Amino acid sequence: MSREHPTLRIRRGDSLQSVQKILGLTVSPEIESDDGEEMRFYHLADLGFWVFFDDSAQVYSIRIDPPYLYAVEGVRIGDTKDKVLSVRGKPHRYFPVQDGTDRWLYDRPSFFRVDFNPDTDCVENIFR
Repeated sequence: MSREHPTLRIRRGDSLQSVQKILGLTVSPEIESDDGEEMRFYHLADLGFWVFFDDSAQVYSIRIDPPYLYAVEGVRIGDTKDKVLSVRGKPHRYFPVQDGTDRWLYDRPSFFRVDFNPDTDCVENIFR
């Protein structure tokens, strides 16, 4: 029986303390400022995993990048559009940015976004 990777247990709305416990971290999140707005996050670059926190120290977004190796709700980095369609079905909506990157959004049962590399049409980023 395979065990779930700890990063897959983190959900939107989880507290900072919960994330620290799941990931075994004791350090505070990184902080960056952008136009006066502070952004707090953990970036585990060797895994390709980001966790972003709101002002209440709760998870508001999770980003998955290469070299992340685990399936996220059945989808992996590098999967084709056809594979995503077979696993998730037709997207509920599309991200309206016209920059050459296709972004598919799923709202049910929970938020899930897939960004495709415009050169390969394969999954490049996953947000949940």
